[in-house]
Amino acid sequence: MLKNISTSKIFASIFIAIILGLAIGYVIGKSKGRPVVYYYDIWSIGIYEGESPFELKPAQGVTNPVLTAESVTDAKADYVADPFVIIEQNPILTAAEKGWNSKEYASIRIDNG
Repeated sequence: MLKNISTSKIFASIFIAIILGLAIGYVIGKSKGRPVVYYYDIWSIGIYEGESPFELKPAQGVTNPVLTAESVTDAKADYVADPFVIIEQNPILTAAEKGWNSKEYASIRIDNG
């Protein structure tokens, strides 16, 4: 019986079955209010080192990330980003952008050393 069915027809049938299964799963998921793809956009700040930007590795003795939105305690924050360091004699100043609902608010905080 299988001798009469070509290989291309078998692959086409499998492909159609997979597409139908995905489509049915999508419709059922949407009807129950479940997203098909979970999307997390978690921003954090870490410390890396290397000879060049193409050879970066996590810095030794550091547990990354070193700063997350949960680390911010003085204001509401959904993300942290864009860290930089200002070295002007003493003290060393560190800064990073923090914000929530990226379209509404963002600020930069500068801390002493």
